[in-house]
Amino acid sequence: MKYVFFSTLLCCALFAAKAQEGTYPVYSIAQVRGNDADGRPDSIGVKCQLQAIVYGGNLRGIGLEFAMIDNAGDGIRVFSTMNNFGYTVTEGDSVVVRGAISFFNGLTQITADTVWRVSQNNPLRQPQVVTALSEATESRLIRIENVRLSNPAQWTNAGAGFNVTLTNEVDTFVMRIDAEVDIFGQLPPTGTFNVTGMGTQFDNSAPFNSGYQIQPRYKADIAPYNTANPFPRYNIGVVRTNDANGRPDSIGVRCELVGVVHGPNFRTSGLQFTIIGSDGKGISVFNNNNTLGYTVTEGDDIAVRGEIGFFNGLTQINASAIDFRSASNPLATPQVADVLNENTESQMVRLLNVSLKNTAEWTNMGTAFNVTVTNGAQDFTMRISNQTNVFGTAAPTGVFNLTGIGSQFDNSAPFNDGYQIFPRYLADFESVSATLDPTIAQGLRVYPNPVADWLTLESPQGFDRIRISNLSGQPVFDLKASGAMQQIDLSRLSSGIYTLTLMRGSRLWSLQIVRQ
Repeated sequence: MKYVFFSTLLCCALFAAKAQEGTYPVYSIAQVRGNDADGRPDSIGVKCQLQAIVYGGNLRGIGLEFAMIDNAGDGIRVFSTMNNFGYTVTEGDSVVVRGAISFFNGLTQITADTVWRVSQNNPLRQPQVVTALSEATESRLIRIENVRLSNPAQWTNAGAGFNVTLTNEVDTFVMRIDAEVDIFGQLPPTGTFNVTGMGTQFDNSAPFNSGYQIQPRYKADIAPYNTANPFPRYNIGVVRTNDANGRPDSIGVRCELVGVVHGPNFRTSGLQFTIIGSDGKGISVFNNNNTLGYTVTEGDDIAVRGEIGFFNGLTQINASAIDFRSASNPLATPQVADVLNENTESQMVRLLNVSLKNTAEWTNMGTAFNVTVTNGAQDFTMRISNQTNVFGTAAPTGVFNLTGIGSQFDNSAPFNDGYQIFPRYLADFESVSATLDPTIAQGLRVYPNPVADWLTLESPQGFDRIRISNLSGQPVFDLKASGAMQQIDLSRLSSGIYTLTLMRGSRLWSLQIVRQ
C-alpha cells in the first residue's frame, strides 16, 4: 500500500510540472526581445520561462528588479512589484524566471510569477565596449571608456536615484545611479574614468527610441574611482572678483569659505548675513529657507560650504552647510569711505559726518526701508532691516557717523550701481554732537553775520567740511573745505536762523548764523 501511495504522488507531481511547462513555454531571451516599429516589445503579454545569469543586485527594496543575461549574450530585466518569491538576488546565480513579458518606459522586462535558483557562482561575461547607447545596449553588460562628469552638481545623492551626464569630449551619455547600489551616497568621481554597467532605458513616449542609459552595478564599475573635496577651501577674495559687467566670475563654483560673522541675520527664515575672512574680504551668506542648524551670532568664526551665487549685483555664497569653529572673535575695523562702490560691498564701512536728507523716508514700514543720508557732497543709501533694533526707532537727527555693512541692489547689467550700507544696530549711529571741540573755533572769523549773500569764513587751521542746516536739522548746504578761507554764496537760502557746522576729522564746532 505504501509503494502504491508513493507512486501516485510522483505521478501527480510529474503531471503538474508538465502542465506548468505548457503554461510557461521555454524561450531564449532573444525570442521575446524583438520590438515593433514604435519600440514596444512584440511579445508583450506572452507568458514564458527564461533562464539566465544574474548581473548586479536587486534594485528594488520590496519585490524584485534585476538584470539577467543568457549564454547568447542577450539580456532582460526581471521585475516584481511586491514579491521576491523567496529568492535573494545574487550576482552570478543561474536562475529560472517564469512570468509574462512587459514593458516600462521603453524597457523590456519579464514580470515574474516565479523565480528559483539553479546554480551559483557562474562566470560573468566581459562587458562590450560601446561608443553609443541604443536599443542594442539595453539589458546588456557594456563599458564606456574615457569619460568624465559633465556637471558634478548633478551628483545629488537624492531620491530613489539620480542621473548624471558623462562626456568623452565628443559625445554625451546618461549614467543612472540607483539608490540601492553602493555608489549612492558617495562623493562624485573626478577626472577621467571608465564605466561598466547594464544598459537600460527610460523613455515615456512613443516612439520608444531614446532615453538610453548606463547603470553601474557597484562602485567597482567606475574605474578609477577618484574623488576630491567637492568644496575646496578658498580665501573669500578669490571668489569675489567680477567680470566687466559686474557679475562674479566664480558663479557656480562650489567651495568652502571661512570668516567671522559681522552683523545679524537679515532674514526671518533662512539665512542672510555677512562673513569677513582673514584676507579682509567679505561675502554675503544666503539660504532661502533653511538655517542649516546655525544661529547667526556676530563674532563667530565659521566655515561655510556652498556655491557662489549672485543676486541683484550682490555676490553671495548659497550655503548648504555651516560649521561653527569659535566664538567672540574680533571684528574687522570699518573702513572710512567717501563713496559706496564695489570695494565696500560686504565690508565694514564707516561714513563720517552724515545726516538724513529727508526724515520722511524714515517709515519703519515693511521688512526694511531705504533712507538717503548725505555728507553734503555725496548721497548714500542706508537700508534699515526689521531684523535690527534700529527698526521702529525715531529717525536720528543732526549729524552722525554711520557704521555698517556695505551691500548692493542693482537689477540690471552692468551691475555697478545700487550700493548701500546696512547698519547692524543702534550703536552703529554715533552722534557727532558728542565730539564738539571748541578748539576748532580758535582764530575763527565768520562774517558778516547776519549775512545777505556771501558768508566768509577764516581759520588758520582750516576745515575738512562745512555744513549749514536749518532748525529742523536738515542740511541745506554742504561742501568739502580746503584752505584757510572759504566764501559761501547763501543767496538762495530763505531768510531765517541756520546752524553752521565746521568739521575737522571726527571733531566739530557749531554756531548760529542769520540769513537776512
